[in-house]
Amino acid sequence: MRGARLFENYDPKRAEAERRRNEACLAEMQKLSQTGSFTWNVTTGEIVLSDESYRILGYEPSIDTSIEILVSRTHPDDMALIERILDQIAQDRKDIDFEYRLLMPDGLVKYLRAAARVLPSDLGELQFVGAISDITERKHWEERSRHSESHLRAIVDTIPAIVWSTRPDGSNDFHNGRLLDYTGFSPQEAAGSGWRKMIHPDDAERHGEAWRSAVTTGALFECESRLRRFDGEYRWFLARAEPFRDEQGHIIKWYGTNVDIDDRKRAEQSLRRSEAYLAEAQRLSHTGSFGWNASTGEIFFWSEEVYRIFGRDPAVRMTSHEAMQRLHPDDIESVRQVLRDAANRKDFDFQCRLVMPAGATKHIHITAHSVPSGSDDIHFLGAVSDITERVTAQEMLNGVQANFAHASRVSVLGELTASIAHEIAQPLAAIAASSGAGLQWLERTEPDLLEVRNATASIVNNVRRATEIIARIRSMATRTLPEHTVLSLDDIIREALTFLRYEVQARNAHIAHYTASIEPLVLADRTQVQQVLVNLVMNAMQALVQGQERKITIQTTIEEETSVICSVEDTGAGIRPEHLPRVFESFFTTKEGGMGMGLALCRSILEAHGGNLTVQNLEGGCGARFSFTLPLAGNAAKQICDQTNVESMPDSFERKAHSLLHKPVL
Repeated sequence: MRGARLFENYDPKRAEAERRRNEACLAEMQKLSQTGSFTWNVTTGEIVLSDESYRILGYEPSIDTSIEILVSRTHPDDMALIERILDQIAQDRKDIDFEYRLLMPDGLVKYLRAAARVLPSDLGELQFVGAISDITERKHWEERSRHSESHLRAIVDTIPAIVWSTRPDGSNDFHNGRLLDYTGFSPQEAAGSGWRKMIHPDDAERHGEAWRSAVTTGALFECESRLRRFDGEYRWFLARAEPFRDEQGHIIKWYGTNVDIDDRKRAEQSLRRSEAYLAEAQRLSHTGSFGWNASTGEIFFWSEEVYRIFGRDPAVRMTSHEAMQRLHPDDIESVRQVLRDAANRKDFDFQCRLVMPAGATKHIHITAHSVPSGSDDIHFLGAVSDITERVTAQEMLNGVQANFAHASRVSVLGELTASIAHEIAQPLAAIAASSGAGLQWLERTEPDLLEVRNATASIVNNVRRATEIIARIRSMATRTLPEHTVLSLDDIIREALTFLRYEVQARNAHIAHYTASIEPLVLADRTQVQQVLVNLVMNAMQALVQGQERKITIQTTIEEETSVICSVEDTGAGIRPEHLPRVFESFFTTKEGGMGMGLALCRSILEAHGGNLTVQNLEGGCGARFSFTLPLAGNAAKQICDQTNVESMPDSFERKAHSLLHKPVL
């Protein structure tokens, strides 16, 4: 009854409409999926294709379909494959699934996939039902992917680094060719945890611990270690790796690189070694370095030795203000003036003093030169030297030299005792004679007051003369500090000759003094220059040979309006050639009982005045000539000002030198 009711409800038109709808849906699905269907009765040769199959194969549905027609568009390179498959179908009677290409009439190549199953048949016929898929786009994508992968692999193998990846547990699953080329490992040796064998034994534990920590925590990995090269040499590499996570944040891969930093490490080691050597050299030489921006006043670099010189902690950055606080109060303004003027100069050079926390005074020398800054700012690179020991030693040397100079002058005075007595006896005798004459004029019945006045005036003049003689003797005998004033060198020579007049007469010598055409003004200490002249003239008189012409010639000449030359010549036997190179050495003497300090002190005195002292024998072996030079007063002042900051000059030699620049001297 139930079957009868179903048959009674059957509507052929509705069923036909449903069938057509299903076929339309199937056709649309095939079109969307680019997959057509077919049936093939191998025994009878009958082939039924869907519309999508015709479209894929490039045939009109109206053609008479046969296997020969379908095979005719097979790409020539795949024809052998199709023939082999057709043979296997007849023999094996099994399902088939293969890919091949079509060569379309317009030259387009299509990639197809054909898959079919054997249908059971009660008649013993061989039938297939299958599908044909257009896989051209997929093939093109695969080709592009292979090309991209090949290109990417080439990039990975070409970049100057070892590239690798690991599984989430840290075991290696990929590396580029550079790893194998560098280490000489095979792919099998490098896989998994084989990388551990590449690490230097001294770095292995540290590197391994850092990698285990990164894998455990998921943190970025970075470590420097040495990798063994194929020839056994180790080089430094920087290893870095980052985790790749899925949407849930789980690590699914680690990607990393190893970059060769051996050259950088060696350069860093060399730089550290150079810095250590420089720091030690600065410590030994008591010289530090600094960088200063003159435009902003900022000190952008102090070396460690500068901190030590200033008595500051290198760990705490010292500012320029803090450095200025260390300056001696008397030097602050002069240093500020130098720094204010620095922007207009290429370099500067000056000395100043520091007052340390304990109250000690430290002498420093600062010099700097401008360097390119890459901007409009003016940068200076300079050095700070602790010259306290040098200044102290110089002061001690000056003291010793002063003592020797004093001893030399006293020695000369001892030799000139007769001259001194004669010089003093003359005004004393004149005083006595004038006094006696004055008394006689007063004892007359009518005293002659005019004669008494004249006698008294003569007494006053001779007392003044005696006082001057005694003053010169005292200045030679006392130990006083040098005082530089503008003097006439010819006047100093005349005074020295007056002082030596009796000695010259006693030795039966003759001295000729030829003055310069222009009065030679020099900036000098009178007593010291007189000491030089007395020493030279005394040596010249001692060199005179009895029985020959006993003449000494003193001459001053101006040289290029910058300096004066004074020469002292004698007509003695000259200086033995082997002694010439040593005459200015300390303690060298050819005189019996001599100290050997006279000429050495003379040269030292002249060099301190900016001059020099030389000696040569005259031609024909008829005497020797000692010549010394001194800068003229204006030039001497300029030399001093070039070497010394005016603001920091003491109120003596340097300030007087500075004042000479602003008034005519000659």
